[in-house]
Amino acid sequence: MGGSRSRGRGFSVLSPDILYPAIAILLLLSVWHLIVVGFKLSSTFLPTPVAAFSKVVFSYNTFLTHGMVTAYEILIGFLLSVVIGVTTAFLMVWSRVVDKIVSPVLVFLQTVPYISVAPLLIIWFGFGLTSKIVVSFLMGYFPICIAAVAGMSAVESEMIDLIRSMSASKWQIFWKSRLPNSLPYLFSGAKISVALATSGAIIGEYVGSDRGLGYLIVVANSDTNAELLFGTNIVVSALGVSFFWFIRWMENISVPWHVAFRPEEGSQKVTGA
Repeated sequence: MGGSRSRGRGFSVLSPDILYPAIAILLLLSVWHLIVVGFKLSSTFLPTPVAAFSKVVFSYNTFLTHGMVTAYEILIGFLLSVVIGVTTAFLMVWSRVVDKIVSPVLVFLQTVPYISVAPLLIIWFGFGLTSKIVVSFLMGYFPICIAAVAGMSAVESEMIDLIRSMSASKWQIFWKSRLPNSLPYLFSGAKISVALATSGAIIGEYVGSDRGLGYLIVVANSDTNAELLFGTNIVVSALGVSFFWFIRWMENISVPWHVAFRPEEGSQKVTGA
């Protein structure tokens, strides 16, 4: 009953998952507007929220055209990070030798500033979509891989021993125990990964591109067009948030048994009896 109420509440406009973020956004926009009006700031320095959103509305076709390019780069880069990240995690959990070889490489890749790697990738892959997808993939890869390793390794030893006592193979242990156990970790990593993949696509476009939202940021900067700059950032944020909420929706469907989706049950244990 508690689980069904929780799922039903997710579709309500007044649910905390929707209401609280909406309040936070309205407060942020209000403070933004009051700062511009109160200090009488020029629109070339800081436009009002109305001006920024109006730029998005009146330049809808431009943002749609460039936004679709960026969305494609983010999607492909993120999907590559999931496929390759989960595969790497599986090999690391499967073999300690692979773990010892790959772990230092992962740490090294994570410490490299991608803003300095992006120009090199453009030299290698050109100014097309490939270089942006690679940057997006590289930035989204690490959280997915680490989260998957943590989830696959967090299975209780008693569970592993129980499955082995049933003459299960190493592959069956992975499929029946390690993979399901890793799903909550994997979705948590995916939320971080898609945000970083979004930044990666923008970085790649910013360094060198003739299309995409990152390219619009370069154009706005060169023309000192603050309205275009803020409008582009609004579209980028909306794109990243859309991907984030889609992953959260997939998480709700894929792992409804996870404790994160049973807040009422948790509160009953605290206040019950």
